[in-house]
Amino acid sequence: MAKLHLFPQIARKIPLEIVKAAEEKYKSNKGCRYLDVLTHLLPFLLCHLGDCQSLRDVCNAMKCFQPNLKELGIKKTPSRNALSHQNAKRNPNVFREIYMRLLKHLGQQPLGCDKVSGIESSRVVLLDSSVVTLCLSLFQWASYKEEKGAIKMHTLFSMPFSMRDFLPIDLYVSDGKKSDNEGAFLLIPNKRQIIVADRGYDDSALWKTWDSNGITFVVRLRRDIKFDRILEFDLPEGTSQNILLDEGIKLTGEETSQNYERPLRRVVVYRPYAENQGKRGASAYSHGTTPKDKDDTIELVTTN
Repeated sequence: MAKLHLFPQIARKIPLEIVKAAEEKYKSNKGCRYLDVLTHLLPFLLCHLGDCQSLRDVCNAMKCFQPNLKELGIKKTPSRNALSHQNAKRNPNVFREIYMRLLKHLGQQPLGCDKVSGIESSRVVLLDSSVVTLCLSLFQWASYKEEKGAIKMHTLFSMPFSMRDFLPIDLYVSDGKKSDNEGAFLLIPNKRQIIVADRGYDDSALWKTWDSNGITFVVRLRRDIKFDRILEFDLPEGTSQNILLDEGIKLTGEETSQNYERPLRRVVVYRPYAENQGKRGASAYSHGTTPKDKDDTIELVTTN
């Protein structure tokens, strides 16, 4: 609740013209008597800042800011019934539109570093997904397992040099059963960007889609991917001694080789145990071999 005092300052950062443009695009105020998009948006901004647990909490918190509401563009404090009705009726894409326009308008804070190894940081995006557990008795539509409900958030993040830079640039919400790689087809970055992802995105069909859209990728390789080595690159001298292997490969699996026919680059990186405490157990650096006791390696595949 300590963050509640930030609500007026944050609300003033949202240009009204952005809200109105989103309203017009989705015709979101049609049939609304007074609870327009802005009056719907700000209570839930307050909800997140104040960790509210119910609509009653949201409405009570709004009353604390009654003197600020007219200044923020809200004529009247919304009721629980009105909020509940619009939650069920209003197209949620209007709020996504506001976020995307606001992200473009405000931009991101200056990064602590402009380049990573000669690469513009603005080109690097991270792809990941998270399962959000829901109470199945309350959210019966969110069936996930026999006695568990969930949704999954598939998210593209800007490259984080600090927590202030860790902003989502696109997001897709699915049911909890949708796999990571399936959700990734709906989150295609811009051309020339470099997408970094974990093993959940080892999908040759997805790689082909990225490649055809001019996107470079760096993905952690699964142990069961079949390939042939076609060439080996010299390892760096004097620096980057944790690089154990750098080679060109070609996929040989029956399905993967048909989905992705181009050569790939496989890089194996060594992480000493001291740098890997609390992480997963050791993995093999080359198929069929075992690294030193408790040390860890990461296999990466990339088109860079």
